[in-house]
Amino acid sequence: MIRTSPCPVVAVGSINHDLTVETPVLPRPGETVTGGALHTGLGGKGANQATAASRAGGNVRMIGAVGPDGQDLLATLERAEVNITAVETLKTGHSGAAVVSVDAAGENVIVVIPGANGSLSAAAVTAAFDTIPEPAVLVLQAEIPVQVIEHAARLAVARGWRVVLNLAPYVPPAADVVAAADPLVGNEHEADALLWASGRVAADVASAAAEAGRRAASAIITRGAEGTYAVSCGGGAGDVRHIPGPAAEAVDTTGAGDAFAGTLAGGATLEDAVKAAVQAGTRAVTHRGAQLQEEEL
Repeated sequence: MIRTSPCPVVAVGSINHDLTVETPVLPRPGETVTGGALHTGLGGKGANQATAASRAGGNVRMIGAVGPDGQDLLATLERAEVNITAVETLKTGHSGAAVVSVDAAGENVIVVIPGANGSLSAAAVTAAFDTIPEPAVLVLQAEIPVQVIEHAARLAVARGWRVVLNLAPYVPPAADVVAAADPLVGNEHEADALLWASGRVAADVASAAAEAGRRAASAIITRGAEGTYAVSCGGGAGDVRHIPGPAAEAVDTTGAGDAFAGTLAGGATLEDAVKAAVQAGTRAVTHRGAQLQEEEL
């Protein structure tokens, strides 16, 4: 594969075993439904974003942790041409995991078990960063301890790296970490939790993107089939760019946001990166998560 990223991409985040079951309808509380096909494979937002960045042409290093049961996860990352030398294999416990139910419309419900991801430390991040002497792009998400996220972002800023921060699943980030994000990435629910916690984003997404852009170096709000809204630092609502999403029949939305965020790391400009990321996210929703991970490796 030809590597097009101008500098290394460093993904700090989760690595999971995904267990995905297809079901005609998602169960309601207390209800049991009969599922269909069962899929297993690599997951975790960190691993998904690392894989997406590699497919976009990035020279990607993964920083994370797996349990003694994680050798298949590491092998899948290696097949995706992701450098795993900074992934720690713990001697006890288990790797992170996610149980995903997907209905006929492509909607899902997910339960994530942190496992080894909860053991990732700030010291391990520092040690891994010290092996990267050149400028890099850092990709972060929130399936690891928040103190590790904040440490990695601050260390990256001190080294002059660009930080891509995906607010998923949402945790309240420190203001200086948000300010470092270029871009800050979230869907409408995550953006609402950050900005107003009132449901206003859906009603006025352009103003929400502008407000997020005032807090970060740049910001992106994704809205699935309705497209993506992007703004650079300090922009007003009139400066928000809307990039429509191509029509696609959703098979499984699991990992679509991760494909989007990972692809962003290699873009030369915000708009070019978003366009490439939209295509990657669209591709993700038309495939099963585990199937997509194994394709084209």
